[in-house]
Amino acid sequence: MLSYIYENAVDDLNWQNVFPTLYCADKYDLPWLAEICCVYLQVELNTENCLIALENINVWGPNFDSIVEACLDLIDASDGAVFQSEYFTGLSHGTLQMVVQRPTLAAPEYIIYTAVEAWAVEACKRKNVDPSTTNRREILGAVLFLVRFPLLTDAELASGPLKNALLLPAELWDIFMYKHNNENLVLSFDCEPRSYVQYRVGEAVFKHNEMVFAQGVDDVWYPAEVIGVSEQNVRIRWMRKMNNWWPFMSPQYIIRAADILQRGQRLHILVSGVPSAVSYCYRRAGLHVVEVDGREMSVKTEDLLLRQDEVIAWKAANKEEVNC
Repeated sequence: MLSYIYENAVDDLNWQNVFPTLYCADKYDLPWLAEICCVYLQVELNTENCLIALENINVWGPNFDSIVEACLDLIDASDGAVFQSEYFTGLSHGTLQMVVQRPTLAAPEYIIYTAVEAWAVEACKRKNVDPSTTNRREILGAVLFLVRFPLLTDAELASGPLKNALLLPAELWDIFMYKHNNENLVLSFDCEPRSYVQYRVGEAVFKHNEMVFAQGVDDVWYPAEVIGVSEQNVRIRWMRKMNNWWPFMSPQYIIRAADILQRGQRLHILVSGVPSAVSYCYRRAGLHVVEVDGREMSVKTEDLLLRQDEVIAWKAANKEEVNC
């Protein structure tokens, strides 16, 4: 903070000091310093560090909802890796509740349950109490009832909450009767499947994790994933490692990959770091098949790119407004 005030320079931000710096910027009303911290976090966030960021932002910068939303977007999109992270069991109870109550988690419910179970056991250890049924339930409190146990299969119920004695016999019986007898029981647990998210910005609607091409600072369009929205912008995750590229884009600078990646579309691929013109063919086994000099080759998504003239030609052919 002092370096920023006296030298107008912040050159050494890292994961150890960014959150206390953000706290100081907020406390002493330094909005530009706060913006620098927020940009750093937005660029560096990923599924491996989003739990650390979420826990710290709740402590050091509770006024920065955009960072919280970015963390939760990544957690929503995780297929389970976030819940199996070593950092999950170290979350505070408030952060744990914030995560588990999400109706938009993509992870299977059994993975969410096992993560909550592991958190309860570790919390008992931190309190030096026996991880008994009573103690685990007491420590979890309301979080226990945020796990959607009725969505588990019978095998998952047997190997999980039944074996580990987290649920009471009456709760297990009610879940069993609900699942197999179609009785209109009022359960203590939510029975609705968690749903994926669609994002709307104006008239544009994007699916979560949808692949798009977004205009880079060098006027080349690079592949990215849609992971959220912020006001009138779409939040993206660049598929290539971009040095501090801004993760928010107006919809007019984004093209759906599904729309443009059609057979015959001219685009470029990176071969040893050098762009090479190709013709798109089709997608196969997670790779993209393109044609170059009369032969087909498979490339990764992150190696695809569009030049400005190719985007303009595509927009003109599809009668879309050209705002490049």
